[in-house]
Amino acid sequence: DGSLIKDFKNYKVYYAKYPSLSQKQKAEAVTSIINNELNKLQFIQEANYGQEGHPFFADLASTNPQSSNVYFFVVVAFDNSGNPKDDKYKVKELGAVPLQLEIP
Repeated sequence: DGSLIKDFKNYKVYYAKYPSLSQKQKAEAVTSIINNELNKLQFIQEANYGQEGHPFFADLASTNPQSSNVYFFVVVAFDNSGNPKDDKYKVKELGAVPLQLEIP
């Protein structure tokens, strides 16, 4: 909302993985993701964001990526108290947008 964040801690990265999806199935997956709580997704890592303009990277090795896999990532900012709790808010309530990655 543009206000100064005084208790920001880091980001958490969540994902959903599918073996392969048609365009229609991808749209349905996004709708499902945004209408569910974060705990319906898999947690992959915390991402400490040190400097504006510098990316952070998610290591997918632990997810056993295969050709044609489709991933949707959700990145959420958390505060020093661990809020928002991942079982309390739907992805859309947090303003998060699923990011898509397809393994060639």
